[in-house]
Amino acid sequence: MSSESKNPFHGFVDTLAEMARMREYALRGTEDRTEANAWVPTVDILIDGDDIIVRCELPGVAGEDVDVSLSHNTLWIWGQRNHPTGEEGRVSFYVHERSMGAFRRSISLPPHIDASKLSAAFADGLLEIRIADAISEEDVERIQISVPHADDRAIQVGKEGPK
Repeated sequence: MSSESKNPFHGFVDTLAEMARMREYALRGTEDRTEANAWVPTVDILIDGDDIIVRCELPGVAGEDVDVSLSHNTLWIWGQRNHPTGEEGRVSFYVHERSMGAFRRSISLPPHIDASKLSAAFADGLLEIRIADAISEEDVERIQISVPHADDRAIQVGKEGPK
């Protein structure tokens, strides 16, 4: 049996994988993955009363491989997603789209955040960080929006303008 007939996705997936590999090569060159070009997990940031809630999706990451810290009003989420134990070097992939290795995410927070008011929980691949009393009325500054009236708008069409 030839190697082409073993892969039920041969052709379609191989073409897409090769295009993705060429795109990645063009964007990153031949450099190795480092902290600077690691994968970035998706994040939702919510307001719940006076609290800020940050939810970070980390599927396939073990809780002990995640670190959360606060430094200079920046929330840092660091970690590592590893291949399942014993899988690396033993298996070959038909399709390999999930990024493995180190990741990091930084989120700027208001200047008055107290690190003692942060709590974090990790379950089922979802990291939830709650920052208590993070929102205050002093943080909110409304900006006046000016909207011109229809008669005040100047409309120009082409080089000569309207006739």
